[in-house]
Amino acid sequence: MGLVALPAGRHEGLRLSIRLSAGMIARFESSQMMFKQSRLRLPLTVYLLVATALGWLSLHLDGRFRTETGLVHTFYRETDSASIPLFRRTSRGIDLDFLEDEPSLPRRSFRVQWKGVWHLPEARLIDIYAGGDDRVVVRVDDRVVVARDAARGMHTIAERVALDAGFHRVVVRYEQYGGDFGLNVRWARAGEVPRSFESASIFPERPDAQLKANRRLATLRRVAGAVWLVPPLLFALWVGWPHALRAGRRVFQSWCDRSRLAWRRWRQEGDRPVPWSAEPTARQKRALQFLYVVVVVGFLGAVGQFYRPGTGFTYLIFFGEEFQERTLSTVEAVPHYVHRRGSFGYDGQFYAQLAVAPLLDDPGLQDALDSAPYRARRILFSWTAFALGLGQPGWVLQAYALQNVLCWVILAWLLQRWLPPARFRNFALWFACLFSHGMIVSVQRSLLEGPSMLLIVLGLLALEHRRTIVAAGIVGLSGLGRETNLLVAAALAGSGGWSARARARAFVAAGLVAVPLLLWFAYTYSVYGSLDLEGGGNLTMPLAGLWQYWESTLGELRMVGWASRARYSLLALVSLAVQAGYLIWRVDWDDHWWRVGISYCALMLLLSINVWEGYPGASTRVLLPMAFAFNVLLPQSRYFWLLFVFGNLTVVQSLADLGMPRLV
Repeated sequence: MGLVALPAGRHEGLRLSIRLSAGMIARFESSQMMFKQSRLRLPLTVYLLVATALGWLSLHLDGRFRTETGLVHTFYRETDSASIPLFRRTSRGIDLDFLEDEPSLPRRSFRVQWKGVWHLPEARLIDIYAGGDDRVVVRVDDRVVVARDAARGMHTIAERVALDAGFHRVVVRYEQYGGDFGLNVRWARAGEVPRSFESASIFPERPDAQLKANRRLATLRRVAGAVWLVPPLLFALWVGWPHALRAGRRVFQSWCDRSRLAWRRWRQEGDRPVPWSAEPTARQKRALQFLYVVVVVGFLGAVGQFYRPGTGFTYLIFFGEEFQERTLSTVEAVPHYVHRRGSFGYDGQFYAQLAVAPLLDDPGLQDALDSAPYRARRILFSWTAFALGLGQPGWVLQAYALQNVLCWVILAWLLQRWLPPARFRNFALWFACLFSHGMIVSVQRSLLEGPSMLLIVLGLLALEHRRTIVAAGIVGLSGLGRETNLLVAAALAGSGGWSARARARAFVAAGLVAVPLLLWFAYTYSVYGSLDLEGGGNLTMPLAGLWQYWESTLGELRMVGWASRARYSLLALVSLAVQAGYLIWRVDWDDHWWRVGISYCALMLLLSINVWEGYPGASTRVLLPMAFAFNVLLPQSRYFWLLFVFGNLTVVQSLADLGMPRLV
């Protein structure tokens, strides 16, 4: 049967009608788009004009009225008071760095004075640090706080002063008579890490009339910034969030797939038989078990060196001479070791005193602790020491000093679940966990990280046995020891599926995690009227503290060389970088240890310089769970030793601290 052809005229007419229809649709869509654009043009123009005007006004007023900060810095050629100043200007810090920038200034027989007005928003105990070659005097409100010279000693010491809220006159006078010159003047909130005066709110003169204007300028700056940022962000979220969500999901899924594929390939390559990874014989396994026992016995022997006749193991608590006058009377009456030579001691001395008064009912705690609300939040291991010591102050102090040792031994036993004595590599990883710098410092100074790590391991053990509620209870309890322990709750997420029963269990688990700490916060607030949630400024913008610590460490190594103690900071930074990089690259959401490790990896990015400072500082203790997760997850592959060595460099310092020869 043949097809019937349309007449040419009718065919052309159909084409013409289709073309006309398409043109009309295109013109309609174009007119609709122009209508929408015309509706957006006016609000967009008004927004840009207002935002530009506010930004310009903020910059103009800020440059015109903003109060100058810093100290009046005066330099004299001679040390006598009648000498004429060579210059007088405003500077931010109190140091002698300006001599390097101005070689024409004399290096001997000169005097420098810094004078300013220090504003404190609230009453605080302040530590003033000062030391100098040849003489330095620090006055606050016309009262000498610190004076150092050849007769008194030129090394840096600290004095504590109580300052009310408001303005305080600060004068620092430095004199150089001959020979070398040097100056170190810093300040800190009581018990915290000293910092330069650049971080303080100091003005050349009392700015009473301008404070209100400054507050208004600050408000205007915030409003101008919000006007530029918030509307575009809201518009982008309104228009593009579905597309962004889909794109983000695709990117994340692609990253997970690539990581999983790379991980599988790496494991397959690493699982190839190699001479050193052959299955050990029964004799080799017995030898490894013997090694485990030898390490535990050796550790206990090393701890024995801290015993002192008459005071027992209280050497480990690190009571400092500078805090002795403020110690609780019940602790004062008990024999305990006090570190001399002007030592401020360490944090363990505060938690040990809390162990003697675990209900915060001793009125002397407010003065005995550097920050009573802050320390009282971390009460758990003071309670355990009180229980182990049966409430007797002498026994309580000994129990507090030794509970880190007990936790270390229990951890040595529990870790064999993941790192059994079957291969030498397991032994190396087990050893690296137990002798990581954070773990050993916690033992040596009776801190909270060792017992916290034990609770974290117990929580993960409960999770592996599918005891989610038990694990949540352990995590919630650990939050009373350190708030950061609650990061382990990441291991609980999604562990029970999405059924109604699983959601109910998750709700109960969340309550068990959060409620203990909230209840204790409420009790602490009822006692002290404050929670001190700032935590000593331990958190900051992402990467800010880490970047600053890298800069200071590398700078000190360039100036002093490898003999500087900054080499230990470098070892810690490299180890933490390797641990974090490995955990970021190795994606395994189903693994509880990985969830814990990646949570602390995120915390590492937020730590401020107050946590990083030291040789190394508190970072190795705060991030101890990340070190454990790294070692537990490290694969038995041909890349093992490279990752193992660079991820555990701090073990070198730990062994040296326990009395072994220093390797670096």
